[in-house]
Amino acid sequence: MLSTAIPVLPGHCGCSHGHDRAGEEEQYRDPVQPDPLPTDTSDLPSKSEAIDAVDISRPLFFSSPLLPSVVRVPHLPTTLLALAPAAPLAALVAQFKAVQATRTAVTRHVLDPAFTASLTRGAAGPDHATYAANEYARVAGRGMAVLGQAHAAMRKSGLLPPAEVMGDGKRSELAQWVRQVQALEKRRIEVTAEYQATAGETVYGERDLSEEVEVKAAMRDRLVEEINEVLEEFQAWYAEVADDEDDE
Repeated sequence: MLSTAIPVLPGHCGCSHGHDRAGEEEQYRDPVQPDPLPTDTSDLPSKSEAIDAVDISRPLFFSSPLLPSVVRVPHLPTTLLALAPAAPLAALVAQFKAVQATRTAVTRHVLDPAFTASLTRGAAGPDHATYAANEYARVAGRGMAVLGQAHAAMRKSGLLPPAEVMGDGKRSELAQWVRQVQALEKRRIEVTAEYQATAGETVYGERDLSEEVEVKAAMRDRLVEEINEVLEEFQAWYAEVADDEDDE
């Protein structure tokens, strides 16, 4: 097994508002273990070298030996990327739905299966493990760059801090729905990172954390269910709002 250590990306909340970064020390471990999913996308537009190569205004395709097939990620039309807080409510809702569709495709159909495949391939030996870790890092870097751009669009439109100048009424209610989903997505990313760390330790490390891996996987799946439940409630809310606007 290779002995050179590499830093692990620090764990963050995954939300798009600011946090202090106390305790953000570098951690080190064996390089053949894939890095857990980064849990912060708020700074990716300025930090990721891959961000310039990603254009989320066009359909995106992810292809990798770690994926069973090519994955198409929904894009955000230029009109939704450029929204300002004064945009019509329907346009802001459309932006939120588009961002959520993009986020779901990246996290559940790209990052999750790619990490699982990286562990399977990596278990075949050190050479396979190094290749799998590097390939997952490539896929995850591009995926997080996409999420960084999507979240930047919602910050620009005021659906997420720091802008958040939604005022009162329906716009404020919409922002509350977005924050509720964002909080759950934040927690999902945190739990996913914990799951990946324990799964990696079980495959590459000296401890068998299989039971903890199952617990973390169950927690992640439950958070996905909660996100879907909130989105269903949001859809019902907006259906009533849209009916009220039609009646006016």
